[in-house]
Amino acid sequence: MTQSLKVGDQLHGFTLTDSQFIHDANAHVHTFNHPQSGGQVVWVENDDQNRTFGIGFKTPPKDSTGVAHIVEHSVLSGSRKYPAKDPFMTMLKTSMSTFLNAMTFSDMTIYPVSSMNEEDFHHLTDVYLDAVFFPRMTSEENIFRQEGWHKELFDKDDDLIYNGVVYNEMRGAYSDAERIIMQDVIANLHPESTYAHESGGYPYDIPNLTWENFKQFHTDLYRPDNALAYLYGDIDIDRALAQIDGDFFSEFKASGKTVDYDLPAVKPGTTEYVGYYDADERKTVETDSYLVYGMPAGNSADIANNYVANLMSEALIETEAAPIRQALIAAGLSEEVEALGSDGYFVDFGFVLKQFNPANKEKALEVIQETLVEQANKGINRDLLEAVINTREFAARQAGGAMKGITYEIQMTMSWRYGVDVTEALNFSKYFDDLRAKLDTDFYENWIKENLLDPSTKLIAVYQPKVGLFDEKDKALAEALASEKAAMSDQEMADLIATNEALRTYQDTPDTEEARASLPKLALSDVPRKTALIPEETLAANHGVVVRFHEQDASGIRYVQLAYQIDHLPVEDLPYVNYVAVLAGLLNTSNMTYEQMDIETMKTTSGIIMRPKTFVKEFATNQYVPTIFASFAAIGDNSQRGFELLQDTQKNTDFSDKARILNILQRTKSNMSQGYENSGHTVAISRLRAKYSQASKYAETISGLGFYDHLADLIEHFDERGDEFTARVEAVNAKLWDPRQLTVFLTADAEDKTILLDQVNAFVDGANTVDNIDATSIHFDLPGHGHEAILTNGNVQYVSVGGQVDPKTFNGKAMIIGSILSKDYLHENIRAKGGAYGAGISITSSGDITTYSYRDPNVDKTVDVYQAMPDFLADSHLTQEDLDQLIIGSMSAFHAPLAPANVNSLLSTRYFKGLTHEMVDESLSEALDTKLSDLVAYKETIQEALDADNLVVFGNKQKIEASNQTFDIKRSL
Repeated sequence: MTQSLKVGDQLHGFTLTDSQFIHDANAHVHTFNHPQSGGQVVWVENDDQNRTFGIGFKTPPKDSTGVAHIVEHSVLSGSRKYPAKDPFMTMLKTSMSTFLNAMTFSDMTIYPVSSMNEEDFHHLTDVYLDAVFFPRMTSEENIFRQEGWHKELFDKDDDLIYNGVVYNEMRGAYSDAERIIMQDVIANLHPESTYAHESGGYPYDIPNLTWENFKQFHTDLYRPDNALAYLYGDIDIDRALAQIDGDFFSEFKASGKTVDYDLPAVKPGTTEYVGYYDADERKTVETDSYLVYGMPAGNSADIANNYVANLMSEALIETEAAPIRQALIAAGLSEEVEALGSDGYFVDFGFVLKQFNPANKEKALEVIQETLVEQANKGINRDLLEAVINTREFAARQAGGAMKGITYEIQMTMSWRYGVDVTEALNFSKYFDDLRAKLDTDFYENWIKENLLDPSTKLIAVYQPKVGLFDEKDKALAEALASEKAAMSDQEMADLIATNEALRTYQDTPDTEEARASLPKLALSDVPRKTALIPEETLAANHGVVVRFHEQDASGIRYVQLAYQIDHLPVEDLPYVNYVAVLAGLLNTSNMTYEQMDIETMKTTSGIIMRPKTFVKEFATNQYVPTIFASFAAIGDNSQRGFELLQDTQKNTDFSDKARILNILQRTKSNMSQGYENSGHTVAISRLRAKYSQASKYAETISGLGFYDHLADLIEHFDERGDEFTARVEAVNAKLWDPRQLTVFLTADAEDKTILLDQVNAFVDGANTVDNIDATSIHFDLPGHGHEAILTNGNVQYVSVGGQVDPKTFNGKAMIIGSILSKDYLHENIRAKGGAYGAGISITSSGDITTYSYRDPNVDKTVDVYQAMPDFLADSHLTQEDLDQLIIGSMSAFHAPLAPANVNSLLSTRYFKGLTHEMVDESLSEALDTKLSDLVAYKETIQEALDADNLVVFGNKQKIEASNQTFDIKRSL
């Protein structure tokens, strides 16, 4: 199509206004305007079969009621052409989408979809366009109540509460202290701006949103002249533009109005205050406060300055060699230092000190200032700057891998919202070239002097932990709602109960046949019955090392993954395997300092990552392969340096610097804790499986909550155990890297195969061997079942039940049944009706069947829903036609886009699990042949897993203790 397109061409109401080849994206980018509606379409044209459509709107909030976020959820709940209650979930259940979602940013909202099936791509495009422009939410208030918030009361004796999907999602989001702090910092740096408001919704403000304001927000902002539509990949542009114009853009007239952001000029002066975040009783002001020192440093419309600010944040603050990080940690002023950041118009530069004692505020500010002055006067390490430039450019070239179309949409919409040419988002080479050219000047030192040394506007804030902060708010809210209920007349109470019953009736009422038939469908025959065969060649390296080479069009990037089996280690060594991974590359070696290692790694690779992984064999309950992986990617001959740096780390790491080790361990604990708070369902699943599975207990010990407990205890007693620890971790490190335990996975261009094999040979020739690599039998004494509560001060719960069944019950049909339970039954009952942000079930080839809920306001109700899964399978009310559509919607497990960066990971997993390409195809055939009778038959298997009587709940202490569940174990994180 490119050859026939020229600027000025008119197609279906659109005029081509710009067309150019963007070398960095290896794509032609075409921009089309739609004069009648004022709409715009940008097409990134290439041969990628993973086609993407998206549409984005400027959605600046005027308050923190979360209207932008709630509208994002609600437009996907039925529309003019597709009046089903939940077209989003229906398409998720029945399409071959590779990506289907929507995202609310601080000042914009986007709706991206991707599919490798061309017909499916157009189906999804139509559903999304109709959803955003003609949603049912403006006439059906129950959508607002379900997705946003409502007052819930079903019986006059019940407590009056708030419920709703976004309401509970944001209660979960605000369990994260750093989410609270960063939003508050931006609001104080830029008061009265768009960014002073929480676009996602502050939980205690969300109930202030009215249905009228909700509808008006959509009317005002969801129109073509406030939108950027986006196309990516190998697309029939004539068909796509006809589709966008036909039922959508052609129905609008350009309003002539602009959507503006509130961007008041930054006022000079110093803002200084003390703020608070919610914490439990283990947090103290002296050890767990935050210090934030921030200042404005430009705006996002100035792209060149944006690149500079990001470079300086990473070079001065974020990297291990960053001088400000080093100075603050060396002075004992903070365990961790991070850069301030945002996704909005304002570019802010700042320092976030964690685990901070407020008594040290002045000293910390003094150290920051002195270090900035030193860097400005003596000069920033050019090797460090060059290394950061290289690693950022590497990431830009990767651009999301197989989901490049989604990444490009986000980047281009971010440029468009501020009036920047959208092609600039993809034209990154010139900016990195400019950064490199400035290395030979004093530009960076002058940038520090002009922006950081004496800023006219600055913020200095200390955030202290406050035990029960949200408990106090919730108590006040409960009292206010109780008072409101007490003041209701009998009629008012009856009306409210009727409103809730109407909502429940709306949720329980199935779509009409007409509504269901309105949604576009593929046929089961449209699904390929074979999966893509990934080229794989087995090569022999020195010392008997097996190399698995995967030829891909990798654009000169070489992907290296080394997997060492560790089945020779005794159980007492297991936590130390993860300590080795955590410390790798962060300590001095006999050849270089850790700063030099950090710089050299960034200059030549994407980063060297180590982590333990435990693979359970296919169709086996307790046969597993424990490993530790080391991975990196490099452009061209830099792969040689990657191997050298990895071997230096393996052979020559100096474990004697106890102070540095303690700091790394403290940071690791903090990061793990924060990760658990944000993803409590992963903890719940891991703990549940570890009650009955030897393999899961092994993984839990080496890298799960068992490791976290070991880490917390070690940190608490590090003064007396430090010497013992350093000796032990050094000894375990010496056991890990024997080439006889090694399998190598390589993905690269064909011409790089011989070079990489030579590099592998040199690497293994230089490796040390271990005296004994005989496998050691490890057997854990497991309870077999149990109930466990992990108590936090978070605002929501993550609930998991399940057990282990005969793995021979697993096949492709089980995968379909799991998908149906997740996307249909659990979504309907735990998210739509229960108000949780999400729920699902995992059914594995090792016989594990485990459920999970995510940001869930409930405990008992969720457990009840789980217990009724067999009843649903026995009487799902599905037809075979319904089931066939659900099968199609499960095909992303077999037919997913794959980027070169992901090949090693996929095929190494299959290798260690014993999963062949033929077995994958067999599962696909089984999945495609699933019948209604298979659902009914599988209810017994689900019941068996439920009868194992395992329950783990991670979440709010008060909610868990008020539940009807009994627990053998109650513990804090």
